[in-house]
Order: sequence, then structure tokens, then C-alpha cells
Amino acid sequence: MQQPDQGSINFNGIDIVENSTFIKTHLGYLPQDFGVYQNITAYDLLNHLAILKGMNDKKSRNEQIGALLEKTNLLEHKNKAVSTYSGGMRQRFGVAQALLGNPKIIIVDEPTAGLDPEERNRFNNLLCEIGENIIVILSTHLVEDVRNLCTKMAIIDKGELLLCGNPEQFVEDINGKIWKKMIDKNELSDYQSKYKIISTQLQASKLSLKVFSNENQIMCFLWVSIRFRRCLFHHT
Repeated sequence: MQQPDQGSINFNGIDIVENSTFIKTHLGYLPQDFGVYQNITAYDLLNHLAILKGMNDKKSRNEQIGALLEKTNLLEHKNKAVSTYSGGMRQRFGVAQALLGNPKIIIVDEPTAGLDPEERNRFNNLLCEIGENIIVILSTHLVEDVRNLCTKMAIIDKGELLLCGNPEQFVEDINGKIWKKMIDKNELSDYQSKYKIISTQLQASKLSLKVFSNENQIMCFLWVSIRFRRCLFHHT
């Protein structure tokens, strides 16, 4: 909807800056805050949205709505108002509406924010299944979502692309270069002047430092496990 200042975006050989209508016919979108009409059932709302997307054939529209409700595990709740759904159910409904019309690419913005662990896992499994057949662009700050879902990632800071590639390769690149140590809070400034500190976390009145270095600069730093290195990298 907003024209870029410069550059181009190509999808299947078409410049979508010059031809924005082309991408709109192939695009599904799930915003971070997905609003719904009050007192409208999931089925009726999907039917309404499908018509807005140009799905005029009633039979095929009904078939696709039923299939999407089943895929998102909402079929038994199709006659309930979406406004009464839990956060996880509403997000799954959001995926269903994003998939209406068989888009070739969907964009999801912070989809698991505010979900409990069980619902978050269920939602991530759904995204993984969807990603086997279409392109999913995931915008998130959550480390675990990047690690579990993405085959390719990019880090953008203040509009600048800092890094782009495979998450597993990035993890391998910093293997053995992340260290940690517990210190007193009043020692922080001294360590900041000497080491490249990536993060600090207060634990029982002590500070846990995470440091990036090609080698252990002082023997009392401990090497951090591969699981932590993954999380730390994505935070960076």
C-alpha cells in the first residue's frame, strides 16, 4: 500500500512495486493484532472475508473454508463467535483467513506474542506445515520462533540489513566464541571497558555476563552451550 522510496521487489518475475495488484492476489497477511467483528461466527466471518477476496463460487468457497477450519483445528468451533476465542484460537483463525484464496506467500507479524507455551507450540507446528507448500515471511523478536521455524533469517537494525542467511550456519560460525561469568553488580563498568559484552542478566543479586570473544580472555569465563549460543545469536 505504501510505495518505497527506491529499489524493487520481484515475485515470480514480476516487479510488484510497479504492479502491486499482482502481489495482492497472491498474498495473505496476519497482523500482530487481529481484530474481528463482534458476535460473528468463525464460519460466517471466513465466508465474508472470502467474498471480499473475490471467491465468488459458493461451493468452492465452502469447501475451502471447511478445509481451513480443519487444518487450524477450529472445525468444531466454527459456530462460535471469534470474539469469544482464546488468544491461541484467534491466531489460528488469523492463519485460516490469511490462507483464503490459496495465496503463494503469507506474512505473519509477531504471531506467537502473548500465547502460552502449549498454544505457541501448536501454532508453530501449523506454520511449519504451511511453510512446506508456500512462502512464509515471519517477523518476530522471539528467539525460539526463529530457531524452530526459519530456514533463512535476516537481522535488520534501524533499516539496515546486517545479516542474511541460514540460522544454523550462523550458529556454527560463532561456535566456541560465547562465554559467561557471574560478577558483582558494581563490577559491570570495569568489565564493559575490557570485554565485548553482549548481554547481562541479574540472577540472585549477581550479574551473569555473556561475552563474545574468539578465545577465553580470562580463565574464569565459562564456555556457553550450543543451545545458549543459538539464542544469544538471534537476540543479537
